[in-house]
Amino acid sequence: MVIEPVTPEHAAIVLAEVLEQGCLAEVYTGDEDRFSVGLVDALSETHVRLRSLDAGGHAVGIEVRGLADVTRVETGSEYLRRRVEPLARYRRTSPAWPRQRLVGKNPDLVMDALELSMADRNAVTLWLKDTRQHTGPVVKLTDDAGSIADLDEYGELDREVPFRVAGVVALDYGCEHERVVQFLSRRRGGSTAGGDGG
Repeated sequence: MVIEPVTPEHAAIVLAEVLEQGCLAEVYTGDEDRFSVGLVDALSETHVRLRSLDAGGHAVGIEVRGLADVTRVETGSEYLRRRVEPLARYRRTSPAWPRQRLVGKNPDLVMDALELSMADRNAVTLWLKDTRQHTGPVVKLTDDAGSIADLDEYGELDREVPFRVAGVVALDYGCEHERVVQFLSRRRGGSTAGGDGG
């Protein structure tokens, strides 16, 4: 099934059906090449949360995407049926999700991830409205703003970057990139991304 939502409200209806069915979905944001694969595990009025899988069927973490950015939702595709689903079943015998705590108590999916990052000192990747990307743990957070310890590819602190919560258009945590940056930071004794989560 391929559906191209025309409004965020329509995207929410489509993704609610996917959530209820418990099936894998391809969620496109932007052009044909930008999509995530995973299980929809939560919806808010503005965002969808996916337990994402890579092309090898490995569980790679959590992705939060804005409903306003969802351009297409596909379930039951050949790619999902013939590749991702069989590999995901095969991988279930290994530890599926990162040790990092993946869900908290905040019903706002973006704030939930930001609060977990700050509490557990785990790295997240934020994409802001101006398309900038920052990876590191959240170090300050209020209801509408915060700052992230922006780590470079070697896990070294580049700078602390302020952000507006409303300016976060996408967010990843528990994925490979965040775990690598966090590991490198801990390895060099960095105190900004030191926690394991739980």
